[in-house]
Amino acid sequence: MAIPWGILGTLIKVLAPSIPDIVSTMKNKAERQKSDLTSADDARVQELERSLNKQLLLIEQLTVQVEKLERAYRVVAFIAVFALVLASIAVGIVLFK
Repeated sequence: MAIPWGILGTLIKVLAPSIPDIVSTMKNKAERQKSDLTSADDARVQELERSLNKQLLLIEQLTVQVEKLERAYRVVAFIAVFALVLASIAVGIVLFK
């Protein structure tokens, strides 16, 4: 099979000057994609940090509320035990009198 050297030579003459342009375009495209991914990743990381900060604030608020509820529970439990003791004394006085 004969290779048409004339056509191949013409094709190389036409394409050879544009090969460096093609290479530089591909390099620029790859670098731009990397920078786009990096900026997208940075934005995503910042959004995650904001979300984590909101969650930490909510956890702190819930912890404070739980501490207040525990304190209220202790007071109510003390009052309930005190009322039970008073009721037991009253029942003892009524029954043994």
